[in-house]
Amino acid sequence: MDVTDTFHIDRMLDDIEGIIADAEEADDLWTASRLAAERKGMLLFASIVRSSTNWHMDRRGRLVHNTHTSLVFDPVDTMRSALEHEDEHLVLRLKQEHLCVVAERLFDNVPMSDHMASMVMLGEAGFPLNRTPSTLAGIFSSSELLAPIQDDALDIEDRCHAADMLGHLIDGASEEWTWFRRVVKVLGNGIRNMEFPGPLLYHLLRCYTLQNNWMAETVHGHEASASHLLDVAEMASIAVDGGISLHGQFANAFCERLNELPEEKANESLALLSELEHTADVNLYGFVKAIQRCHARSQGELEVDEDGVEALFGQHTGGDDLWNRWGPVEERYLRPPASWHLDDEVDDIMDF
Repeated sequence: MDVTDTFHIDRMLDDIEGIIADAEEADDLWTASRLAAERKGMLLFASIVRSSTNWHMDRRGRLVHNTHTSLVFDPVDTMRSALEHEDEHLVLRLKQEHLCVVAERLFDNVPMSDHMASMVMLGEAGFPLNRTPSTLAGIFSSSELLAPIQDDALDIEDRCHAADMLGHLIDGASEEWTWFRRVVKVLGNGIRNMEFPGPLLYHLLRCYTLQNNWMAETVHGHEASASHLLDVAEMASIAVDGGISLHGQFANAFCERLNELPEEKANESLALLSELEHTADVNLYGFVKAIQRCHARSQGELEVDEDGVEALFGQHTGGDDLWNRWGPVEERYLRPPASWHLDDEVDDIMDF
């Protein structure tokens, strides 16, 4: 940190000390041990900030990353949100847009200052791809994220994390941007030609844009084709974590397509589903049942309780033979963080 930042750093630390002192007066909210831990954590945070070479402090007491200059971290607002509103998110902005990066749930003696220090250290390390939360994908270029996805020599977990990050970037971008069309085409071809191992396909297809494009290319105009439905069923049967699969997403997408079809065309597809319901193919059977239940629910013919939703959207249809097709056996045992499976994804900065 440049010596000219010293004044702004001191003022930032004074502001945070004031927030902790105010929290002490509101003694019905935080324990003395928790606030003592917060102050202890601030000693580490202050030390890291003062010795930082990749961050600088602006006049408003915010940390700006020297390389990713559009990234701003606000320690004062982060501590204020934590102690005054019990909000566990780090206050980060990228190009004036708020980012969602969550710290661990705030138990006693787990200070927000520790999480703040972790963010500074992450930036000090240059935001390594395999440690950076997916919601910070915007600080990277599409080329920086595409390269590890295409690198067969990299660890599969690192490739999956890069796929998650690129998915965030794609879904939040304008289709008019040149990089968007290029990257979506490259990944679309790889998905269609099954160039990626199963776990990586799973994470790529969690990107709404890539999933929607693949579904359109595979099914659009072929809703009553058994072969096309089988292609979707096989892709949907990719499972990477104890039964978490793509069945739910694809079943929903297929049902949305059915609801858009003319009644005659929709009935043809529903008749095909009824015929395939008795198939001996376990992957196809599971997918057909998921579609039927999704469609019945969309028509108000079926109410699914919470357990039923979990069974529908997380069912695993076996598929050892399918894994022989999609990738090496050891990739079955990839265990990505549970948060990767959430629709409203948040990342734990303390993973760093």
